[in-house]
Amino acid sequence: MAAALSRLADRVIEVVTGVDAIRHRFAQVQHAAQVEVRSFVTAPFVAVPTGTTR
Repeated sequence: MAAALSRLADRVIEVVTGVDAIRHRFAQVQHAAQVEVRSFVTAPFVAVPTGTTR
């Protein structure tokens, strides 16, 4: 089972760098979501101001 999950990981991980690119991609993901969006936040914290994603 772990091997199967490992093979799938390269299909679901996307690395986005830069504040503007992160904001843009996060907004795209939110708009495309049908149920929910889960994310990890690590320091240094970069906030997406309220109202900028819609």
